[in-house]
Amino acid sequence: MIIVDSEYGKFETSLVDDGTLDTVVNVVRYAPNGFHIMSESEIRFLTEYAAEYRDKNGTMTDKGFETLSEEAVEAYIEQYCID
Repeated sequence: MIIVDSEYGKFETSLVDDGTLDTVVNVVRYAPNGFHIMSESEIRFLTEYAAEYRDKNGTMTDKGFETLSEEAVEAYIEQYCID
């Protein structure tokens, strides 16, 4: 999923299967030209927290992934972009 922040630019998120029960979202931050990767990080959500974004079969919903992606980008910005 592509997310554009007006101050910090373009981010791309994807789910990562790391073999744990946690939900891991990979966040890639692109350079201002939009083509080169500036940095990348994984944001981890505990199983209990991410459960509300899954359907009754345990599959991540599109809306759930969108919401977790937005939260992951916010966490990334707080951790890596704000002094």
